[in-house]
Amino acid sequence: MEKKNFKYSNKNIPLPSERSYKLRLMEKIELLIKNMRWKAIYFNENVEKEDKNIEPRYGLKSFNCPQQVKELLHFENDLISLVKKIKFRKVHSQFQQQLKADIQSIRSSTKTLTPADKTTNMYRLEINEYEE
Repeated sequence: MEKKNFKYSNKNIPLPSERSYKLRLMEKIELLIKNMRWKAIYFNENVEKEDKNIEPRYGLKSFNCPQQVKELLHFENDLISLVKKIKFRKVHSQFQQQLKADIQSIRSSTKTLTPADKTTNMYRLEINEYEE
């Protein structure tokens, strides 16, 4: 059992890579577009056909993909093009470099990190495989 003490909180978040940041941003933009399409379709149905009986969803979201709404196409294209225009700058923070190095050492280690009581102390423990 080896004691490992990080000099910072375990809740700190490292900077993501450019690729992972863009992927996450695209996921959120696609979700926004999907929700806006559903709202537009629902609004258009209510305006055009107020007599139509719509099946109740009881507040549950649909997993179906909505159709494109021609009024939103230009807006959607502009949103997606924003992701292409994002420029990143290099951040040279000693703290972020230390955090990145610690994460890399944790991932490459074969030992587990087990937290101690209410402190930032962690203990490296060997993984013992028991054969039955």
